[in-house]
Amino acid sequence: MTGSNTPADMINLRLILVSGKTKEFLFSPNDSAADIAKHVYDNWPMDWEEEQVSSPNILRLIYQGRFLHGNVTLGALKLPLGKTTVMHLVARETLPEPNSQGNQLRVSLLSFQKAFHMLSNFKHSASSHYLSLHMASVLGTGANNWPPYMQSQDTTHCAE
Repeated sequence: MTGSNTPADMINLRLILVSGKTKEFLFSPNDSAADIAKHVYDNWPMDWEEEQVSSPNILRLIYQGRFLHGNVTLGALKLPLGKTTVMHLVARETLPEPNSQGNQLRVSLLSFQKAFHMLSNFKHSASSHYLSLHMASVLGTGANNWPPYMQSQDTTHCAE
């Protein structure tokens, strides 16, 4: 389904896995991140078989570099109706706490600094974007929360 075929009262979500695989699903503005995770889990695409998870409770959505908590609705995000919105879908047991950026995170950021500098030498390709997303997922923070020296120019969408 494409955005041009999306009903005017629905939101077409294009979900992207860290592997780069994508699939589109239709949702209501009243659907929450937890509702979306359950729906995707219950309707897991056949071509995502290698990425199958054990429970919908570990599926997390990332929108504009930030993890969405389960109770956040698509309407609360003010997503455009009748259009396609891109989000990332990752498996993660817990969400980071808002104030979890203590010493442990700083050490983790430093351990990723070398990888980031290698990544920044690549053009903004799909694979470099997914590596940035994976780094954010591992660190438990969106790339927008990284120190300035580690922020890429754009991690909110992926152009293949």
